[in-house]
Parts: sequence; C-alpha cells; structure tokens
Amino acid sequence: MGSGSEYIKEIESYFLTLAGEGIMLSPIDYSLIQEWKKRQVPKEVVLKGINKAFSETGTKSKGAGVPPKSLKHCVSYVEKCIEEYGPPVRERKSKRESRPGGADAEVPERLERFIHDAKNQALRDYYIKLRKMVLGLDKAGGANNISVIMGLEKESLEEFFRGLPDKEREKISIEAEEMIKQRARYMTKGAYDESLVSFRNEILGKKYGIKCIIS
Repeated sequence: MGSGSEYIKEIESYFLTLAGEGIMLSPIDYSLIQEWKKRQVPKEVVLKGINKAFSETGTKSKGAGVPPKSLKHCVSYVEKCIEEYGPPVRERKSKRESRPGGADAEVPERLERFIHDAKNQALRDYYIKLRKMVLGLDKAGGANNISVIMGLEKESLEEFFRGLPDKEREKISIEAEEMIKQRARYMTKGAYDESLVSFRNEILGKKYGIKCIIS
C-alpha cells in the first residue's frame, strides 16, 4: 500500500486534480484519508470512489449536479467501492473464518456472471480475457491483492478503449476533457470562500465540540 505519506499525497493530488484550482483539503479531509489508511483500504479503491463521485455529479442533468468540493462529499462513493471490491484487509482478516476465501475469491465468479450477461461479443471477450488474467494471479500468488486486481482491470479498460474505432475514441476523449473543464471552472469560482468556510467549520467543531456526522 506504500508509506503513509505517499498514500495521503496520492489521494490528495488526485482529488485536487479533479476539483480544480483554488481548493484546499481541510483537516477533516486529511482525517478521512488517515482513517482509510488505518483501515488498510487500497488507495486504488479510494481513487475509484473519488472518480465515481465526480463522474456521477458530472452526468446529472444540467444545473442539478454539484461537483464535490471536499472529500467529505466523496465518502459515500468510496464506501460503496469498498463494498464492491471487498472489505479492507483488516476487516477481511477478521471475517475470514465466516467467509472462506475472502471477497477476492468472488472476483472470478463475478466475472463469470458478467460474461454470461454480456450484451455483445466485444464486452464478452473483455470479461473473458480479464477473468483469465485474474485466475492467473492464483499461480503467481497475488489473488488476494485487491490493488493488483484493480491494476489488471485498469489495463484491460485501456486495451478495450484502444480497440474502439478512432471516431469513438475521439468522441469519448472529448467528452471526458469537457467534464474536467466544466468542473475546473465551477470549482475555481468562489474557491477561496469555500475553502475558508471549510476551515472555519473545523475550528468551530474543535472549539465547541461540534462533531462531524460522517465520522
């Protein structure tokens, strides 16, 4: 998982890249990262949750979605990803007796279902190839490494993308760039005031004992 400082730095950098200029993490944001680190949540799972938080707000109807301005707004998405990819290492170890094989053992089975339910051959081939790669981890001794599995998924998605027609790749790339530009413009406007309010609320919490409802 890497050192604590590297873990924090990568998550911080990824969030701020999506959020745009002018936003700073608050003390409570750093506390959230520390808690994920303490629970041994792979940083890839956290990054996937953050990405989902921005993606889903970006796909809402015009004017309805408000992109995250704080990691607090990404918590539910991160926790959902934790559930999807299995509990953190420490929690998984405590449940190993009641759930033989752990959540990672379910990945090949899940992919088998995806293969069966695939609507087209291209998607089916993607799942088949990815499943073979995941099964190959058993021989390499890495079947229980969520980070490795997510790395394979990332590589497979990249390969799938590159296999698309040129026009489709171009269309997807432009759409992704536009989403980032829209969020950057939104987050930059009034960013100083937003960050100021965030730190002010943290001070109020410490001074008056006001607890954050998500921690």
